[in-house]
Amino acid sequence: MFTDRFTDLLNDIGASCATLSTYASFDRTNISRIKSGKRIPSPRSSTANKISHAIYAYSKDNRSYTRLCKTISISPGADKEHVESKILEWLYEDESHNASKSSMDSDYRIRKHKKDAFGERLNSCMELSDISNKRLSQLVHADPSLISRYRNGVRTPISNPELSSQISDILYSRIISGNRLKELSALMKCPENEIDEDSFSSWLYYKDGKNSEDASAAAECLLDIFDSYTPATYQIFIIQKRLLKEFRSPKNTPI
Repeated sequence: MFTDRFTDLLNDIGASCATLSTYASFDRTNISRIKSGKRIPSPRSSTANKISHAIYAYSKDNRSYTRLCKTISISPGADKEHVESKILEWLYEDESHNASKSSMDSDYRIRKHKKDAFGERLNSCMELSDISNKRLSQLVHADPSLISRYRNGVRTPISNPELSSQISDILYSRIISGNRLKELSALMKCPENEIDEDSFSSWLYYKDGKNSEDASAAAECLLDIFDSYTPATYQIFIIQKRLLKEFRSPKNTPI
């Protein structure tokens, strides 16, 4: 089970809950709940990713990287991204059924909430966390106009998982540190004791059905391309097309 493997892995690399929580930028109680089995994060959640990052970083800093690689059966010469993905695979190897059930339970809770538009949910959360477009854009290294488009419902960050994770993490941490959990609970229509980083992120980016989410992601990717397609790049494209046409013309065909 996940909890047994997580405990074994911490023991193998010599990491305590307190130390790993520092590496993962978690509250110590968060790691303790995971280790005790009171909470099992989804394999694709930001919490799981932070855990794999923390385990990798700790093992590198504390000369236990070789033991880590031996435990998860991987070559010490593998790159960082590959090692972190293997950490997650190893931790969740026996959790396919439980992870599926957890995801279904989460989906059920989310479906109970009012399905407001993303922009409306983002607006409410930014007000709760007392953060401006400019400040949020600085923290996630984005243009303030992009945050404005998110708030207006013109765009969503669904095509950029890293940016999505950064936005939800920042908003959640500010809401909690500002003692606004009660207001967040009312907004999400969810009991306070059921709210954590994962449930907040799932609620914030909720999409009604997988196909809808896939279509939205595809549309967002296309909009990203259009946003980056400046007049200068368009001129380059026209020149390249003209040169290619001339190269393919009969007069350039070898005899």
